Amino acid sequence: MAGFRDRAEEALRKAAAPILEGIRRDAEVEDLPGQVRKLLDYLEEHLFDPGLNVTTWRQAVGIRDNSASTEMRAWLGTSPLQYLTERRLETAARMLATTDLEERRIARIVGFTSYQTFGKRYKAWAGEAPSRDRDAPVTEIDPQTWRRAFRGELQRDEAEQLIETLKRLYPGVDPALRGREPAPTARTVIDGADWERFQAETLWQRIRGLPAAEQKRLVRGHLFRSTALFDLLRQASREEGRKDREAGVRLARLALASLEGHEEVFGERIHDLRALGWAWLGNAHRLDFDFSSGEASFARADREWSVPRVEKDQAIQAELCLLEGALRVARRKYESAAELLTRAIELAELLGETATEIAARIQRAAAADYVGQLGKAHEDLRRAATLSEEGGGWHLAFTCRANLAICQMRLGETRQAAESLAKAKQHYAPIGHPAGWFELRHLEGNLAVCREDLAPAERCYSDSMAGFYGLGQLGRAALVGLDQAILYAGQARWEEVGELLRSIPIALQTMTLHPETLATIAVVASDAAAMEITPAALSTLRRRLSADPLLALNFRSS
Repeated sequence: MAGFRDRAEEALRKAAAPILEGIRRDAEVEDLPGQVRKLLDYLEEHLFDPGLNVTTWRQAVGIRDNSASTEMRAWLGTSPLQYLTERRLETAARMLATTDLEERRIARIVGFTSYQTFGKRYKAWAGEAPSRDRDAPVTEIDPQTWRRAFRGELQRDEAEQLIETLKRLYPGVDPALRGREPAPTARTVIDGADWERFQAETLWQRIRGLPAAEQKRLVRGHLFRSTALFDLLRQASREEGRKDREAGVRLARLALASLEGHEEVFGERIHDLRALGWAWLGNAHRLDFDFSSGEASFARADREWSVPRVEKDQAIQAELCLLEGALRVARRKYESAAELLTRAIELAELLGETATEIAARIQRAAAADYVGQLGKAHEDLRRAATLSEEGGGWHLAFTCRANLAICQMRLGETRQAAESLAKAKQHYAPIGHPAGWFELRHLEGNLAVCREDLAPAERCYSDSMAGFYGLGQLGRAALVGLDQAILYAGQARWEEVGELLRSIPIALQTMTLHPETLATIAVVASDAAAMEITPAALSTLRRRLSADPLLALNFRSS
């Protein structure tokens, strides 16, 4: 029995070493609240105590309320219970992969008093039952090897071995890199930019399924000589944020975390990058409709940008103006938004930053539209659409053409609107996200109304509204529903009009809309309940909803 205990203790010691080191690193985070640091210091010594839970953990360090839980979530992205459970599960996963100890014994060793609880939480965390992970090897590359590779200090045989390990662990990361022959020198260095991109991709593939706190810890622990990881995480924030706004915010925070500890690497440029990181986080909050957090993030970006230094990156300045201008549009601060966006356009034109110029013109067009300057909006959108044919990406090109089609319909340019809509469909094809398709169906319905093709318009509206409801985009569904109500009103189908209008307040009740919009909705909903609907009331409501940035198509362009 003593032999078994010794073997189990040794296995636990080896498996727990990197997990306990991670807890120590989290406890050393600069400006970490004292209560959170106390919790982490205690956990390093008592992680595997079988009687430890959040209550006894807090009591052990003298904390009597829930304030530390709030602080831990804010600083580490996880609650105390999640943190405790995940550290134990990580240890268990390493023991499952490196020992032949029985799963039930491992559960007890890492602190779970119930194997059923361990099994449920392990499966929720890892996606597999503990028994399915017995053959999963834990293979890691020593951090010192990474550092030596970054500095170009690996011997040829070491570099070749590292590349083979990477190809085995991450076979789908960069097929082009696999075919390269090692450089015929005694000391091999993979070309700087390619190597950094490859390493950033491998790290991201490794951590993307991990909890947020663990992702932050691992990101902070890797030193890059370029912005490869920072750029990758910002791009992931944009792409994943289009499908999941909360994921966009989380990844923007992770991008900021990737800059920690890089002051010596980037020198004064670290302030440019931090400003950009905070601006991206502010933009992610904007897309998540959390405008107050967005304003706070842009304030941090401004502080970083204002730090005195020899030279500032003008391309970053253009992007900062664009992103803050977009937030000002969402906050209905149109005059200051136009100033920022004009500056972004001027810098982007000077530097040849096409994508930045396109996005800034879309947002400036929105600001002009909201103050009644439809001609200026049309001019910006036409220029943006022309630029989007030269470059800027499929998503920007789609957004340009869709917004231009809306503008042209309002100007009565039906033929031009049809052409813009056809091009928007072409640009949508590589995107493939269903929200874009339902937006196209909505615009097709509007175009059909302009042509007085009422039956096709009704079908388009019905498809679009059902699709947006299915995606949980209730604001967009409400706007389409209102267009369909206006269509029915023109045919004197008042009962169907009332039914649609009664659903609009329900769809919009979770959104922080402008008070003027909410007041109009309340009046029209009351009229709907009394069956006293007028075309004038419908037109007023449509204008108010269209003018609210939370519901407008161009609001999602950046």
